[in-house]
Amino acid sequence: MKSKYLSGIAFIILGLLLAFGPLTIFPVCKAGMMVMPCQHTAKTELVLGIFVIVVGILLSIIKEVRFRLWLNIAGVLLGILAVLFPNAITGVCSKSNMACRMLLCLR
Repeated sequence: MKSKYLSGIAFIILGLLLAFGPLTIFPVCKAGMMVMPCQHTAKTELVLGIFVIVVGILLSIIKEVRFRLWLNIAGVLLGILAVLFPNAITGVCSKSNMACRMLLCLR
């Protein structure tokens, strides 16, 4: 399997984890009367994950080297944004016992 397919598949898998992680693996607080910061972060991560999936699909089908370079740069920048949103930009809930602050939440 060529490396262009591997990088595209890697971006697609990471995009799927990024998009659906807050809904399944890394749960956020339930929507209630009060809107929590983690809910905004989860929505943003969903959008960033979709963009990463699109970058992965384009990397799998595009053959031009310069365009693939720009797609890789875009994917890295999206990854940096995905790390910054929960840690610095919007954040998560301030209480340490909230579901968004626990890695494994047993409900």
